[in-house]
Amino acid sequence: MIPRERLIEEFERCRPWIEEALDRGPSGLYKIQDVFNFLLTGRCQLWSDTRACIVSFVDHKPRGNVFVLWLGAGELDAIIALGETARPFALEQGCAIVEINGRRGWAKALKAAGFIGERVALHMAI
Repeated sequence: MIPRERLIEEFERCRPWIEEALDRGPSGLYKIQDVFNFLLTGRCQLWSDTRACIVSFVDHKPRGNVFVLWLGAGELDAIIALGETARPFALEQGCAIVEINGRRGWAKALKAAGFIGERVALHMAI
């Protein structure tokens, strides 16, 4: 996780990747400023290296916590590696599982990394 003292600088470096990930999601629900505010307040975490970044959060459920890899962009192998880097943090937060939502094509690569199941989220504007 990016330390607070480096957060703004690293966020700006990763900004194009984060905007790319936002553009792939349901249109208009989150803007880049929302993500920045979540990071500043500690609601989300930023994980990055030279080839990718992930924005994560802990989803508190009634029977346990889920570590959600919310926004990810860059090279897929680097995204998977960042997810592994985040595992100790997720365990410290009492998370029992890791969840990632991605494009259908990610299922095969993520299966090799230990992810199971294939769920599709469909959206329709109302």
